[in-house]
Amino acid sequence: MKIETTQAFKNRDNERGAAMVMALLMSFLLVAASAGVLLSTSMNSANVTDITAEQQAYAAAESGIQSVVNVLRYKCTQAIEDSTGCKVKPAPLLDTTKPAYHKANTITYVRALTNVTSNDPTDTVADPRMSRWMSYAGNTTADHVVYSSAQNHAYSVSVSDPDHTGSVVSFGTFGRFYDHDAVMPNRITYGTAPNTVVITYTPNSVSNLDISGASEAATNYGRIDVVVNGTGAEIPTLNRFEITVNMTRPYYASQKIRGFILQNTGSISTPPRIIFDSETYTLRGSQIDLEMTGFTFRGTGTRPFGYEVATGRAAYDITGTISAPEPDRLLVKSTGYGPRGARKELEAIVQSNYFSGLGAPATITMVGNATGPNGSFLFDPGASNAMLYSGIDQATGSSDVIPPIGVTTNVPFGDDDPNLQHVLDAVDGHIANNVQGVPSNVRQEIPPWMLNPVTMDATIKSIYDTALNTYDPANPAGTGRVFTNAQPTSYGDNANGSGITFCDGDCELGPVAGGGLLIVTGQLTLRGNFSFNGLIVVTGGGGILRSGGGTGEIEGNIIVAPYENSMVAGNLNPPAGSDFWAPRWETSGGGNSDIRYNSNNQANSLNAISNVVLGVVEK
Repeated sequence: MKIETTQAFKNRDNERGAAMVMALLMSFLLVAASAGVLLSTSMNSANVTDITAEQQAYAAAESGIQSVVNVLRYKCTQAIEDSTGCKVKPAPLLDTTKPAYHKANTITYVRALTNVTSNDPTDTVADPRMSRWMSYAGNTTADHVVYSSAQNHAYSVSVSDPDHTGSVVSFGTFGRFYDHDAVMPNRITYGTAPNTVVITYTPNSVSNLDISGASEAATNYGRIDVVVNGTGAEIPTLNRFEITVNMTRPYYASQKIRGFILQNTGSISTPPRIIFDSETYTLRGSQIDLEMTGFTFRGTGTRPFGYEVATGRAAYDITGTISAPEPDRLLVKSTGYGPRGARKELEAIVQSNYFSGLGAPATITMVGNATGPNGSFLFDPGASNAMLYSGIDQATGSSDVIPPIGVTTNVPFGDDDPNLQHVLDAVDGHIANNVQGVPSNVRQEIPPWMLNPVTMDATIKSIYDTALNTYDPANPAGTGRVFTNAQPTSYGDNANGSGITFCDGDCELGPVAGGGLLIVTGQLTLRGNFSFNGLIVVTGGGGILRSGGGTGEIEGNIIVAPYENSMVAGNLNPPAGSDFWAPRWETSGGGNSDIRYNSNNQANSLNAISNVVLGVVEK
């Protein structure tokens, strides 16, 4: 039996066109998705471009900060100016009658902060921005230094004082005579009543001296009165005096003004004359200039050495000037400009000296005691008439005179100082006419890092780290190098007075030319012909030995400060509470040497560890 099945189909004629609508809807969704992908890709590309521009603006702002640091560090020297011109100098010069390396034309923090010295004379911008020292594009209108003209990079800077040091100085003075009346250190009486000569120092206190209207202000540093009673009295010997100037505003700092009361033999009724070691002094950046009537310079071959005030008189007003204080830090604001309108603002604090005054108060500063585990204090200057020890500043434009040899023996004022007496005996017995300046006890003038072996060792190790981290194989002489128990291959840049040479152990200087900062943690031997411009610090128990013939020249400062465990190798520290050993300076052989103070060379030697950027923030 055959069965047939019939299937009925539903009529869908009324649904015709729906598929087309659905296809169109799906097409729209795909188009939208594609547009989103394209938009996202375009935005990512733009973001990448903007990020690059921002990075370039950031790099330009960093370059602005580095340019300020370079200006502060790379001062001119006479050797560079004479041969190739100065790397950094003001344009135009601050004083066109003097060379670019003269102190009148070198950068200081005060000059960086003062519009008339910081900015180009044609610059109309109100804030100091160092346009005299950096090449702004059209000083009267442009606000940027071109960093890369090809890529449209530039920066602009401004500088300010974050500590508001200002232009106000306050200070007080305190004076005393080495040979003085009982319980009155500021008075000395010669003779017996009624025939006496009485000399008294009266201090002066100055509050809020305003220096804002000029580069310096007139002031005085006390008064010396001379009273002759009866027929007077003889002043048979030189009487040393010192006046301490204690700055209290804007910060604390101290400077000694030293001199002598001269003899009056042959005319006991005549007031004695006085003589000062120096006419000018530097007080933490402020310049003290004595301007007393009739100053006469008494140089080498005349004892004592210094600046004599004309004629004896009944009263000496110690008049002079003082310049504006030098800030310790600068706040540098740098704005970097990149392509596509990119702009970045950075701020940085630049500190003048990370080690709180690495200089020394004497040309040769001998830090330590009369005796120690290494033996006794020794200063043997040599018998050669060609040996010269000078405290006269060789820097062009400076008239400072510091002690040529300084000791730091810790003895009460007025008591016998065995180390100073040792130096004076050695000088008078051998080379009295070859010493420029007056050897002195400078204990109260040493910076904090030299107060004891622990603080000094910490500073030495910091310099060691800096020497390791600043080595540049492309510039080995001008950067930091460390030599452990090995003879250095070079001793820094002689012409620039730059670079760090760290000799961990004994080493020899000579015959060689070098410069910058030389640290020796063992004994330093000066041998043959040598020339060094900068600062030398020796911490080994053997001190310094000048051996053999030849001609040697050092311009800068030398510090001899021996202590236990001075070497970095071995990782030993000086014992807590320990003291310095006996410093030693020994000369043997017939060689000639000139040891001269030079403040520029000392400053240049600190370039690698000065004008330090403490931190950078993005604004």
